[in-house]
Amino acid sequence: MAKRPVAVLFYGAGPLPWLEWGGSLTCPGLTYIRDRLAMLGFTAYAMTFGRIESALAIVREANRNGQRLLLGGMSLGVTTATLIQTTNKCDLLQCMAASKFAGANNRPVNHAMTKRSVLWANPASEMSGAGLNLGFDEIISSEDAHLLFDLDPRVIDKFLENARTLL
Repeated sequence: MAKRPVAVLFYGAGPLPWLEWGGSLTCPGLTYIRDRLAMLGFTAYAMTFGRIESALAIVREANRNGQRLLLGGMSLGVTTATLIQTTNKCDLLQCMAASKFAGANNRPVNHAMTKRSVLWANPASEMSGAGLNLGFDEIISSEDAHLLFDLDPRVIDKFLENARTLL
């Protein structure tokens, strides 16, 4: 029996950044995506971007177990997803609305560790136009407002279509 792939998704900052679950208020589509991934057969997690140690434990266990891994991030969650893929094997990195305010905290794609990477960005937006120079394999332009990327049915459908390649 094939091992279930693992998806670890990261919310951006919420309206109350000191609350662990705050990002789920501003990135509700990411919760929906997590649930859809679970329905497809993934072991799926969604957590705030600051939970690096918790995420690393999940990622390292998946790598040890030979499970395929999807990392995803929305807004400031892109910083955590891109950080983790710099030193851990990742089959698919999918990021949305990387914030220009994150600066160097958005890391370049490590193609030695990451098999495929996709970024949804609004190049005209200060809030959602980062990551264009980070080496993503595919960049999909969107005119979505910053907090609407994860609610756009076109983004959700493509995100899930890409994820299905890991099943």
